[in-house]
Amino acid sequence: MDIYALLWRSHTSDDDFDQQAFNDRMPALFDWLKQLKSQSKLLACGGGGFEFSPGGLTIIYAQSPEEAQSIASASPLSDIGNTEIFFWGVFHADMQFNLEDPRLQ
Repeated sequence: MDIYALLWRSHTSDDDFDQQAFNDRMPALFDWLKQLKSQSKLLACGGGGFEFSPGGLTIIYAQSPEEAQSIASASPLSDIGNTEIFFWGVFHADMQFNLEDPRLQ
């Protein structure tokens, strides 16, 4: 199994971002993340922003680029942004901390 980074960016700039539309998708987003977690495919996730637009990063395990694409396409944020998929050749990872969000339970 390989590691992939799913880099999501909003279609709109910070100035035009519809925060309510984004917030409305949060329950579905966390359901999607919980499903990935239950399948042992979720390695890490988080959100924030980029220079000009809101975005997020989800790091997953997948068997192939096609599976990574399928997982990314199932995101509830797909219709309000673009997801770039990167094969992530990990040389080192120290993820011994657990910042478990209760929404992923």
